Amino acid sequence: MTTFKAYLLEPSLFGLKHSNRDFSQKETWGKNQFNSSFPASLCAYWDWKGLKNVYLKLDENLKIQPALIRGVSIPP
Repeated sequence: MTTFKAYLLEPSLFGLKHSNRDFSQKETWGKNQFNSSFPASLCAYWDWKGLKNVYLKLDENLKIQPALIRGVSIPP
């Protein structure tokens, strides 16, 4: 007989341990708050998976240049 333990997890986004947002609140998932939290979480996930975080920026001649976003580990 297999037993399964149920764990209650707090709502969160990947990699956002030190956030001023309370993801258990409905308002946190609204457009203006979610749109700023999700990209940070996605970058943390890609970094964890070993994928490159690439964004596009303009150089001094207004030409599009790809650049890498580098992850930084924050101790617990």
